[in-house]
Amino acid sequence: MLIDDNISINDIFNFIWDYYFINVKKKIIEDIVIYKYMTSIENYPNSKVEGKKIVKNNEFLNDLSNLMENEEFKRFYDKHMTNWMDIKCTTIYMRLYSEFKNKYKAISDKELDRYVVVFLLRKIMSDKKLMPFSIKMVEQIQEEKWKSDDFWTEFENFMVTHHKINILEDI
Repeated sequence: MLIDDNISINDIFNFIWDYYFINVKKKIIEDIVIYKYMTSIENYPNSKVEGKKIVKNNEFLNDLSNLMENEEFKRFYDKHMTNWMDIKCTTIYMRLYSEFKNKYKAISDKELDRYVVVFLLRKIMSDKKLMPFSIKMVEQIQEEKWKSDDFWTEFENFMVTHHKINILEDI
């Protein structure tokens, strides 16, 4: 039995078809409006000239546009930065990666191999004590504009306090 004896299968089909058609039509109209708007901006005589000036005078937007035009980064972005939590996690990993590379360079005057950094990241982010500590420290660095030295001081203090943690124990 249907919801109402007066409603036929044909009525339900027509309702679904109309609903679908209205939503598809609405989406097509939205796309057309956006397309017209974007092409009008693109065809505006000064948009490219002004954009070049902006990029020339704004380091952030220059770096951003270069990064977003890079195919390898776009694939990474589309794959690993799909929502705010992914972006936050990715940023934490990036900051830790950078901290390890910079610290090693500062103390040894040599580049730390990327596979060693990946190994360290994996060990830290797999450890139930080190992971939350590291995330908290990176968040503080990001929020309070800490210097790298602050991170490493806290990291060293943490490792001394928790001397039982050995990130090399599986080797």
